[in-house]
Amino acid sequence: QAAAETPKPKGRVKKGEKAAAETPTPKGRAKKGEKAAAATPTPKRTPAKRKQTERATPATKRPRKGQAAGPGMFLDGDVVAEAAKENLEAALRNLAGRPDVAASGKKPGDLLAALKTSGGLVNPAKRLLLGEA
Repeated sequence: QAAAETPKPKGRVKKGEKAAAETPTPKGRAKKGEKAAAATPTPKRTPAKRKQTERATPATKRPRKGQAAGPGMFLDGDVVAEAAKENLEAALRNLAGRPDVAASGKKPGDLLAALKTSGGLVNPAKRLLLGEA
């Protein structure tokens, strides 16, 4: 019977650990360091599935309800160039794109003047333009 037992490893094995010789690997699993023999194939998409995914993904995003699709007012090239010199172009476009400012009928030059007065801050410039204060 002593021959049928597996030989015990030399050295001390901590409690709860098994020696490498005592832990058999399952037949279906690969040993550490070896790659799996059979990789799972990727499923092919049928033409019907392709059509479903193409319809589900829109080509362009639509604006949310209540948002303006484009700029609120037309800006002159001269005013935009002047705003760009003073690093206010983004703020000018932001201010001009607001619906209440566009509805007020103010000229692009007035918007730029309000931005200069407010130090480039859009909300204070909007309040100056609309008379809110």
